[in-house]
Amino acid sequence: MTLRHGGEIWEYNRELVDFSANINPLGPSEKALEAIDSGKIVHYPPQDPVRLKEAVARYVGVEAGNIAVGNGSIELIRDFCSLFLRRGQRAAILQPTFSEYRRYGEIYGDSALDIYPSKAFEHSAADVVEAIREDEDVRVLFLCRPNNPTGWAMEERDLEGLIAFCLERGIYLFLDEVFIEFTGLKSYAELVNDYENLFVLRSFTKFFALPGLRVGYGVASPAIIERLSSIRPPWSINILAHDAAIASLEDREYMERTRGLVERERSYLASAIAKLGVRVYPSEANFLLLKHSWNSKKVKESLLREGLLIRDCSTFPGLDTRFIRVSVRRREENERLLEALEKEAAKAPERGPECSYYPCHFEGQDCTFCFCPFYPCGDEKRGKLIVGKRGHEVWSCKGCVDVHRKDVVARIQEALGGREPDDLNRKERLAIKEAVLER
Repeated sequence: MTLRHGGEIWEYNRELVDFSANINPLGPSEKALEAIDSGKIVHYPPQDPVRLKEAVARYVGVEAGNIAVGNGSIELIRDFCSLFLRRGQRAAILQPTFSEYRRYGEIYGDSALDIYPSKAFEHSAADVVEAIREDEDVRVLFLCRPNNPTGWAMEERDLEGLIAFCLERGIYLFLDEVFIEFTGLKSYAELVNDYENLFVLRSFTKFFALPGLRVGYGVASPAIIERLSSIRPPWSINILAHDAAIASLEDREYMERTRGLVERERSYLASAIAKLGVRVYPSEANFLLLKHSWNSKKVKESLLREGLLIRDCSTFPGLDTRFIRVSVRRREENERLLEALEKEAAKAPERGPECSYYPCHFEGQDCTFCFCPFYPCGDEKRGKLIVGKRGHEVWSCKGCVDVHRKDVVARIQEALGGREPDDLNRKERLAIKEAVLER
């Protein structure tokens, strides 16, 4: 099965402004471009890229023995899972997030444990610990900080508590920091020698805008790095990528310009989109998750006609066709996006008989809640776990029509009191469900 990602620019035979891939809007550093010497391609790259590992180590604040490199960060996800997971074990994943964690977690281990946030895509350490405390099979916990696609970042105190819990339980914490350089957040890369169970993933794809060259790296204790290095094939980093990556790390002025631009334009874009009546989730990264009563697939098609490519987020676990993701770009490009989104937000939502799926449950249904605000409720009187189209366990409530009954909708709205379901944590939402549906 092919997983969907952003950056599908090559699938369309025309020029597009790519808001789907969260790449530095400045493009690569000039120093990186100058370092690319096509004349070198007649030679092998270094079999073991020692210079690159030393440059990364200086940049992060560790030793070269703490660094593993890969042909993109996904290669390191794959290699890590191949070494630290086996049948009878499984990965726990904080959803919604990057799909490759689950892909490789389930290739090398058993079915992954999906952990969903209790409130507005924000996980607490207590909720995560509760979810995995009784599961003796969890061997790896994947956590993306800041998270893709939500932009949320776990608080330091919560993260340190999770690292300690995982260490006590013999669980590896795989911390994905590929977006950390866009933020002012504390990186845990320089602390790997203090935590033998911690692996920090980084990349040259996003911040340094080198996605086509494929360079990723991991930071961990020497024991973990030695195992990863033992299965890395020789010459996995091509010579152009090698030289461009080293040069990128030397361009401090470029790094500062990038952070300034992203912070400024993210604030501008988030504020302007919110004024359109679209929900904008708080983000620490160089992208924004948006929610509105539109169909993400149709929005994507519509914006493509405007020469803009956005990320349809309905493929992320826990999200649906109300969600899209847009990256932060330069002001002129952001203004084009705003103009296009304004048109989409102004379109009346397809509800009731206007909807192409009506009636999805029964004639005369109330479509106020197109998607159930209690999903997944776990109530076995109303649904059950099934194996979904992608081969994973999902909660199915296909036969439940409660939230489309007019009387139930009225009671839910009364209980919400003008609040959005996302404003409540899971426990609060399920309390409303019990009060409303069990009358």
